[in-house]
Amino acid sequence: MKKFSDIRQRNLNESVLLYANYRSIPAEDSPNAPETEQTTVLSKIKAASDSETPQTFKLRDGTIVQVSENEAKEIVYTYEELNQDNQAIFENLLNESVETYSKIVDFCREYNN
Repeated sequence: MKKFSDIRQRNLNESVLLYANYRSIPAEDSPNAPETEQTTVLSKIKAASDSETPQTFKLRDGTIVQVSENEAKEIVYTYEELNQDNQAIFENLLNESVETYSKIVDFCREYNN
C-alpha cells in the first residue's frame, strides 16, 4: 500500500516535469547545465526563510523581486521535496522571469496548503 506522502511526492515531481516540458526549456537550461546565478537566487531565498527581513534579487529578465520569510519557507520546503532533476528545473523556472517566478510561488502555495 502506498503512503500518502509517496503519492504526493510523485504528483509534485510529475507537475514540475509537465510544466517544464510545456515550457520547452532550452538545452543550456537543462538539469545537467553548469550551475550559474540560479544557485544565488535559491541561496537568497533560503536566507530569507531564516530572516524576518525580506530579501531582494534580480531575475534573468532583469526584474527585481522581493521575497518574504513565509513565501521563502514555502519555496524552500517545496524545493526540498523534489527529486534532483526536478530541483534543477525548479531553480531554472524560479530565476527565469517574473512570470515563471510567480507561477512557481503559486505552485508552492498550492502544494503547501
